[in-house]
Amino acid sequence: MLNTSILTPATIEKCEIVKETICKETDFGKQEKYDEDVVIDLKTLRRLVKMERQKANDAYLELEKERMSSTTAAEEAMAMILRLQNEKSVLGLEVQQQRRLTHEKQLHDQEVIQSLRWIVMKHESERSMLEDRLRLYKQRLMLCMNDDGDDGCERVSRSLSCLDALEEELVSSLELGLSPW
Repeated sequence: MLNTSILTPATIEKCEIVKETICKETDFGKQEKYDEDVVIDLKTLRRLVKMERQKANDAYLELEKERMSSTTAAEEAMAMILRLQNEKSVLGLEVQQQRRLTHEKQLHDQEVIQSLRWIVMKHESERSMLEDRLRLYKQRLMLCMNDDGDDGCERVSRSLSCLDALEEELVSSLELGLSPW
């Protein structure tokens, strides 16, 4: 027999519940009535401890499952974070490379534009020089024609027609952006 002075009211209540449960389990529906004054025996207390240990073990197993699942979730989250950081750094490098390439292309394009402007200015100066020479030759030819009279008229008209053809060729080549030579 067990000393009842050690038992608290809560423990006694649990023991009663355990006794009722045990009785229900063992007798398959036969219930025995216990008086409140009945002293709890050692076998009942052992069953109570066994049930409490089983509940504690079940709780520990559940806690371990939860711990494992949270650990797995944390590992997966860290893996995703690392992957995203890696992708971010790769994209950052690509952006820097694109900016550098764009800047280099822009510098090259500016050099090409400057070169083309220089070529255009050179051609325009050559054209204006040729036009000036053409006017000068026309003026000389007109002077020669006035000085020679009718004898050189045919020769002068041929020279004028050649000069006119040359002038038209210069103008048409400038309109098309081509060099006459």
